[in-house]
Amino acid sequence: MTMTFETTEIVGAAYWASAIFNGDTSGMEEDDIAIYEAWMERELGSEWSIVGIVENEEGESEEPWFSGSFGFHTGWDERGITGGDCLTYVAMRPAKAE
Repeated sequence: MTMTFETTEIVGAAYWASAIFNGDTSGMEEDDIAIYEAWMERELGSEWSIVGIVENEEGESEEPWFSGSFGFHTGWDERGITGGDCLTYVAMRPAKAE
């Protein structure tokens, strides 16, 4: 039996990459960590895992890009922050049986 997976793309703060991939929140303030953890729960729940960053046509991870909707993507809009650098993360979960 072959296991299949679903993938999705999720936009989040670029500076969260170290926390996402290495579990390293050492450079983050308490507010940053709370917003990051709320984003992880809201976007991923318990089923999804982030496995990478979207790749460009050359197969390289995308570069961070500025979004005026940073607050919308991350949850920082509740604190009045609207713009910032983002990455498009790739998340994966086992496909649900039909």
